[in-house]
Amino acid sequence: MASAEEDAASRIMVFRPTLAEFSDFSSYITHMEEKGAHNYGIAKVSCTLVSLIEVALALDIVYRRVLLACTGGATERMVRSG
Repeated sequence: MASAEEDAASRIMVFRPTLAEFSDFSSYITHMEEKGAHNYGIAKVSCTLVSLIEVALALDIVYRRVLLACTGGATERMVRSG
């Protein structure tokens, strides 16, 4: 017979959002609730390696744009000439 802990773990729903779904996480939470995740009290949101790489690249692009805007391009010029 399975223990109560194992039984609870077998009921955890696992969701794997795409980058587009992850970018609007509030809507994705609604999607998870529509699937019944809120009935279990816990859900796992898992990302694939590809999704993690996409997120990292998107954050890098945002970081570079913010840095460029804050420094007026001085940092970008230093990187190119460095």
